[in-house]
Amino acid sequence: MKKLIKFMLYLFSLFFLIVFSNFYLYSQWKKIEIPDSNYKSIYWLDVFFLNSNPNYGWVCGFGGNVMRTTDGGYTWEGTKIQKMQIESSIDSLGVIVYDTTYVPIVNQLESIQFVDSLNGYTSGEDKVLKSTDGGKSWKIISKVGMRIWGTFFLNKDIGMVIGGGCDGYQEFYRTEDAGKTWSLFLANEPMSGLSDLILYSPDGLGFASSSGLIWKTKDGGRTWSVYSVSGGRDWQEEITKSGNSFLVPFTYGCWGGGEKNGGLRMSVDNGRNWREYITGAEMFGAFLLDSLRGWGCGNNNSVYFTNDGGKNWELKNCGIEPASSLDDLWFINDTLGFVVGRGIYRTHFYDTTYSQIAKDKPNVFCEGDSILLRAADNYAYHKWSTGDTSSSIYVNNVGWYYLTSYNNECDKIYEDSVFVDIAPAPDLQILTNKSFDFCQGDTVLLWTNSYHKDIIWSTGEKTDTIKVNKSGQYRVSIIDTNGWPIF
Repeated sequence: MKKLIKFMLYLFSLFFLIVFSNFYLYSQWKKIEIPDSNYKSIYWLDVFFLNSNPNYGWVCGFGGNVMRTTDGGYTWEGTKIQKMQIESSIDSLGVIVYDTTYVPIVNQLESIQFVDSLNGYTSGEDKVLKSTDGGKSWKIISKVGMRIWGTFFLNKDIGMVIGGGCDGYQEFYRTEDAGKTWSLFLANEPMSGLSDLILYSPDGLGFASSSGLIWKTKDGGRTWSVYSVSGGRDWQEEITKSGNSFLVPFTYGCWGGGEKNGGLRMSVDNGRNWREYITGAEMFGAFLLDSLRGWGCGNNNSVYFTNDGGKNWELKNCGIEPASSLDDLWFINDTLGFVVGRGIYRTHFYDTTYSQIAKDKPNVFCEGDSILLRAADNYAYHKWSTGDTSSSIYVNNVGWYYLTSYNNECDKIYEDSVFVDIAPAPDLQILTNKSFDFCQGDTVLLWTNSYHKDIIWSTGEKTDTIKVNKSGQYRVSIIDTNGWPIF
């Protein structure tokens, strides 16, 4: 019985290994349609899902916009964090006219996090905002610092926001009363912009990221010190950690944007050594699934995946719209993830398609004839080795012909092939029972030197033999499978 259980566990593990391997090889992204036109064109800067209940997720972005999902990311509803603004003017009759508009309270929301399905925080510019109804409404709880970026709360009361550093001090703000009051720890590390942090307990370990540096706290964020040098003093917008591994994206320049270029930095030994991978694009988001597998995203359709601790990275952006910029990632589990920026994308299992060529006759046919090759499936798109994209083609040359059929260019496609050969044309001759020279009023029989199923005479007759009683030129042709004479 124990052997059977072990064998079943082995099969179960093998099944998941195959499924997950196929996911990383073939699965890509599908854009989520947002019905509300007010949120279709928003650029999103951060995404967060609740670990205790991943049906709940939130995104924040430019224009003071927040969206939330309660069904695991299938549908989203939005909130605009705005204030009413009244302006007055005098019309042509001298009457005062009041115009009411709504403007964002915070234009650039960089970070969002919830501690449960109701209580959450978002931050940007110099403000921290709180929601107690799951993100439906927000209120400012504090104005801190000059340029606040990252937010992290352990519970609805204890948390931190951080920022600054490229043009002054690094500012670490900590609250224990849901933002009513804040304590400040200042650090002075030249040209290193503070961006993101992780806390593990109110009085214990935590890490933060700034341009080229990793910071560490041992007292729940009350004090901080530089823990590791991850690379040059380039903007590292996010920090993610799993086991002994760190992963940070980077963009050249302290605040980024220096050379419109960047990459990913990863350490698998707690920050002692780092590997750096240049992507050729500014990188902003990162997420570790475990100590070896991680994701990164950025501009120019950049979505990269590693499964070996950052030794190698693979571009995995199929399904992302062309020229899209991306800012953040979040994975609920190994196979379900989200990437945001110019839109919200969800991981998607595309089809594995098996192309199949059907033909209307044997692969060998007579010289001058042709054969119809067609796709024997109902996929939406087809590509032939001839360059044709129709579902069927006529061919009349010797050689291999290949077909790929698919529903989406992200599909894993298995192609089909067929070899077409041609038999030499027969030496077709016209025979007669008499001389081809005959007397007026006489009749002769004409037939061919070999039997063919489908023939046509120049007289229009399709019989094996014909009778002629007039002088002239008579021809006979073999008819191909498409009804055309070939010689």
